[in-house]
Amino acid sequence: MAQDQRPTTLDDTPESLEIARGLIRQRRWLDADELLQTALQHSPGSVALRAEYAQVQLRFGNPNGALQLLTPCINQGISSIAINGLVWRAQVRAAQTSEQAAQLVGKALSAGEPLPNFLIEEWRMIAQGLLQAGWQHEAEAWLQALGTRAEELKLTSIWLEQRGAKASSAELNLDHLSAQMVLHPAKELQRKAQAFNEEICQAWLEALPPRLALRPGPRLRWLLCANDNLSQCWLYRVEQKRQQLLQLGCQATVLTFNELQTVASIPSLLHDMDGLLIHRLPASGPLFGLIAEARRQGIPVLLDLDDLLFDPEHCPPPLANYGGSVPPEWHRKVTATLPQLQASLRAADQLLFSTSTLRDRWAAIQHQQGHPAQPIQIWPNLIPIELLQAQRKPRLRWLRQRSGRLRLLVASASTPHTLVWHQQLAPALAQLMRQHPRLRLDLLGSLQLPLVLEPFQSRIRCRGHCPFPDYLRRLREGDIGLMVLEPGPFTDAKSPNRWMECSLMGLATVLSPIRSCTELLRDGKHTLFANSQQAWVDQINQLIKQPQQRLDLARRAQQHALEHLGADQAATCWAPLLQRDHPRPQQRVALIVDADSPNAIQGEARLANALAQTLRQDPKRRVDWRQHGWDTPADCLHITGTGAQAQAAVDRAIERQIPYVLHLHDGSWLKAEQQTRLQRAACCTASSHQLHQASRARGLTNVTVIAWPWQAFPSQKRPKQDGPLRALVPHHRGHESGLLALKAAIQQLPPQALEFTVLDDAPAPVQPCHQRWGDCDVHWCSPLTRTDLAELLASHQVWIEPTLSGGDDLALAKEVLSAGLWLLASDASATAELLNNGPFGTKLQCERRSEWPLQLLRMQGHDHPPAPLLQFRATQPNLTDVLESLHKRLGIWADQRKPVL
Repeated sequence: MAQDQRPTTLDDTPESLEIARGLIRQRRWLDADELLQTALQHSPGSVALRAEYAQVQLRFGNPNGALQLLTPCINQGISSIAINGLVWRAQVRAAQTSEQAAQLVGKALSAGEPLPNFLIEEWRMIAQGLLQAGWQHEAEAWLQALGTRAEELKLTSIWLEQRGAKASSAELNLDHLSAQMVLHPAKELQRKAQAFNEEICQAWLEALPPRLALRPGPRLRWLLCANDNLSQCWLYRVEQKRQQLLQLGCQATVLTFNELQTVASIPSLLHDMDGLLIHRLPASGPLFGLIAEARRQGIPVLLDLDDLLFDPEHCPPPLANYGGSVPPEWHRKVTATLPQLQASLRAADQLLFSTSTLRDRWAAIQHQQGHPAQPIQIWPNLIPIELLQAQRKPRLRWLRQRSGRLRLLVASASTPHTLVWHQQLAPALAQLMRQHPRLRLDLLGSLQLPLVLEPFQSRIRCRGHCPFPDYLRRLREGDIGLMVLEPGPFTDAKSPNRWMECSLMGLATVLSPIRSCTELLRDGKHTLFANSQQAWVDQINQLIKQPQQRLDLARRAQQHALEHLGADQAATCWAPLLQRDHPRPQQRVALIVDADSPNAIQGEARLANALAQTLRQDPKRRVDWRQHGWDTPADCLHITGTGAQAQAAVDRAIERQIPYVLHLHDGSWLKAEQQTRLQRAACCTASSHQLHQASRARGLTNVTVIAWPWQAFPSQKRPKQDGPLRALVPHHRGHESGLLALKAAIQQLPPQALEFTVLDDAPAPVQPCHQRWGDCDVHWCSPLTRTDLAELLASHQVWIEPTLSGGDDLALAKEVLSAGLWLLASDASATAELLNNGPFGTKLQCERRSEWPLQLLRMQGHDHPPAPLLQFRATQPNLTDVLESLHKRLGIWADQRKPVL
């Protein structure tokens, strides 16, 4: 429309206007677009038509188009609450940045013009979304613009300067939060939302336990986890696999995502499972909790996918393809959350893809981003049992043929292909309906009757979604099935479900030539392909006018479907996953732990991780990781925990006469009240000579000292320190007295004598915080990965181990010394053993804690050499050999002959 066309409030097109408004109420946006374009060509000055067309443009995500329509109205002084609302909505949405949008909101609210309440509420929602995201800078601009209209919003995050949610937040709903982040279309917000998703997903991936050796034996019991909100995906990718497993003599348990969020105990859920198969679920806290437990138990994790939902180049399809069937903010949310499904794919041990396009695109993305390749299996959608049972042989309905009453059928279950339906197939069908006055048409699923077909609506049935058996009965009523999709990788990745369904129900088909169809089918033999309006007309006409060709085509198609997608293919697909020929485990071990921290750098959690990795090296052995109680069959227990659950496991092992090994890493098991449990152990290991001596003092003779694995850090040359010396201090839960003693010493130091960073080993992370102990700065941080620790070691000069009761990690102390830090260690620590080997630091006397402040001050004058202070042997003891020697000495499996069930 020409911008300089003078609009008028006089409306001489009431009929077109009312039809357009009706189409908008019915959400038939493409029809409304077509009608309004034509109406405005006849009445370009109609304000009412311009207003309605502006609504359509906003729905299509084109605020600039809406402004172009409305600006002439404003220039002519035409104003109303509706026009004002549309103009300001378009201007705010067209703003390039969030800050510019907020300024426009302030301008709109200060102009004194009446505005609709829903528009103000939209702006409040955007502000609330920015608050929830923790983006205070952007949120404050909107709050200032809204003024008193923002008073009902919760501003706690503003006053406390709270940042966005963390990956560890139990209440984090990443999908919902991402939707709030992109309510305004500014590109900067979309980039930030996607970066936030990438950060959270990467944190979830890094928090997963390492991939260890999988459980030995056949895999006959499977847990299938999926979302049940898409009925077609559920049928073809979840329910079908459940049925296949049952037919193959296996067990299958189905868990919906909603059920997963309410599971009381994930370890109990996975207890009897041999495999975990996840369909289409993006990354989330509950899902990654399930994956983490599966890894801990050595259960393979497979992810199944049937759509191109991970590819930033092609997903989501352009907003225009949806023809207004989804709002623009939903489309932006899908873009922002792409990293979620990518993370789920990377967390899996193996991928099951429905088409070769999915395989090729994922392999290309992995290569482009530098990630290792993953095992991928092509797993096509096979013929469902219900479809096979409803199968109908192709036949000619001669009465229909002679009378010209053949029935065409178009079915669609999704909305990304609305535009190609309107632009290509619907006009072709209108042309055919004119050519064949008695031709019939059925529209199934989400398809709406477009304007171009309304003149023929007496011969058209619009039949919405229905249960699958009813859908098959409706298919059976047709003669020719049609499937239209726009060209491109997104549709190339789709499965030929519609062709398969039509073929089994005896229909001949005309299809868009997507890759999955062209790879499986031959044009003219199993189907006809069409890729333009005229091609659709020609191909359908060919089947209408040549009944024998239609019948032969349908017969060949049905036979082809049965041969290539029949139920017998399921056994071939499942064979490599079930591993029926693999022997059952000959040994079964339960590993009893207190903490589950895959990236632990110290303490019991680190010891348990090393033990799990080593025990799983034997292919005949099954290792069950147990943190919350032990109730599984076992030949032997390895116990690193010391808490109530570990003590209960020891009592149960004594009752059942099952040998158990206590791995001592602090003095918890050496206390008097643990004497019976300690004495009944088959043997014990000690992580230091100090613990070994303490256990011998308790009368134990079956204690083996084990040097647990460590890995040296690269030493770095440290520049001359200008400010205060920086020291790292580990904090061990349950051994607080040493840190309290160190705090008392620090409080006696002169101002800025030293600066301290406390590394907290709590399972739940502490928020980074800054404190003052006396006149010295103290920083707290947790949890730490090895990468985090490396960065801290590079920026600190001293490691202080203040424990008064042991419990420190000797392997970690070796790594710290390898990085070139000076060491202060209490003489009650295991770390102090290292100071016997050379001048690498200073011992702190526990009985002379009054001297600690002076010893801390003496560090300031020490010239710390840049080279590593301690050189370790090039090789470490082989932990596998040590443990196998221990097992052999105990004779646990010496006479074992039968498989462990």
